[in-house]
Amino acid sequence: HRAEEVTISSYEQALALVKAAGWEGLVAADLAAPHKVNLNGNTKRGESFKLKPRFDEEFLVIASELSVVASMGVGVLTVVNRAGQQFKVGSFSTDYDRRSMVAQTGYLVEICHFGYDEETGGLNFPKVLRVRDDVTVDEWRNADITVD
Repeated sequence: HRAEEVTISSYEQALALVKAAGWEGLVAADLAAPHKVNLNGNTKRGESFKLKPRFDEEFLVIASELSVVASMGVGVLTVVNRAGQQFKVGSFSTDYDRRSMVAQTGYLVEICHFGYDEETGGLNFPKVLRVRDDVTVDEWRNADITVD
């Protein structure tokens, strides 16, 4: 449904609007563009894109599980944040070396996500970006770490 039309002049302004309104995100569209038919037969106006705030956060890997396709290095990591909350993450960037890292524990990873799910408490669309081998676990526990 269409909540309202707003004009924004920057990405930062759009994210501030999303945060202030408590929205998951927003969809931007060119209202002057002609309608076009999607693959499912519905129409939409021109080109549009979704804008959602993304968070990058460090987590400690405390467990891992290999899947039936372990030869590909696919698995699920159980991670914990500084607040002690545990999450399972099974999505990895292409730069993450799943074969060598998924069977290990006790190291830090950087995970991007789109916030915390209010109903489940889990992470929304988490994805492991990289191993944080530039920070020790003790440094992570005792200091604010800045994501490069």
